Amino acid sequence: MTGSIFDWVLAAVLATISVILLLGKGEFILKAINGGRRKEKRWGDKEKKRYSRAMGVFVGVLAIDEVIIALYSDNQWMMLVCLLIAVGALVGMGKFSRNYSRK
Repeated sequence: MTGSIFDWVLAAVLATISVILLLGKGEFILKAINGGRRKEKRWGDKEKKRYSRAMGVFVGVLAIDEVIIALYSDNQWMMLVCLLIAVGALVGMGKFSRNYSRK
């Protein structure tokens, strides 16, 4: 019971963060994520919006995965599919970040 409640709460939190990032209002979230960098990059407005939207899509995929896990917690195949989707999103975000940081 508590596992399902945790899944729904986590899905709601991830969805909220995703919406904030997709709207372009999540600069404080991105600063917290990139806060460990010693050398801060100077980004223009276009670059910030692009990066914010990419992070919003990534977090949105994780939120959808979490909803699927909450709905189908008994089905192990769905759990495996969600895991593969999350790993694929992580790899895609890593490639995007690598290409983005080179520009």
